[in-house]
Amino acid sequence: MNPPSPDTVIASEKNEADISALIARHVVQNDCHWQRALDKVLASQSARGVKTIIPREEKIATAIREYWRLFQPDKHTRLLRNKREAALCAMEKLSDFSPRLIGAVLNGAIAESSSVEILLFANTAKDVEFFLLSHEIGFETHMPDNDALAIEESLAVTVRLEAVTLHIVNLNKRYLTPKAGKPDSYQTVFEAGASADIKALKTILADYPN
Repeated sequence: MNPPSPDTVIASEKNEADISALIARHVVQNDCHWQRALDKVLASQSARGVKTIIPREEKIATAIREYWRLFQPDKHTRLLRNKREAALCAMEKLSDFSPRLIGAVLNGAIAESSSVEILLFANTAKDVEFFLLSHEIGFETHMPDNDALAIEESLAVTVRLEAVTLHIVNLNKRYLTPKAGKPDSYQTVFEAGASADIKALKTILADYPN
């Protein structure tokens, strides 16, 4: 099989970039999760008879960060600081479970209503539930939706008016922690780290604009 021509490669990359930009606009303007935005964009393109490709998740995330930086940088800064401060507050309370911040609040590709996502490591999910109950912290239980991390249970709590999702992973499966990526033009090394412990999150907040 012959390799694709340079023109084909450029067209494919441009298509991916264009679709990612449309998804980013939906995420920021309509405050929706990127997967929902992806479905809307692909449906719209299909209805118009436009052939397209499904962008890679990392390309979508970069496009979201870029859109915020270009059009609403101050709001993005404020949202991230508020959510990250809520994350730090939750992680310090739950320090016995080796908490690590993951997801959009860490990498910056947020929607306005994005939940703070925190990994907790425990022998059983009941250990975390008992801790929350003993500290009179209300929570709701949700079915986990990330098989790759072997999450046993997800708990929804509220910290400093921010929605926080606690993903509980068995101590024996800590090796499934997300792997770090390379930072793009809109991230620091820590933000591209896939997960951040309390020390790393404090570093991020110390270097982040007020």
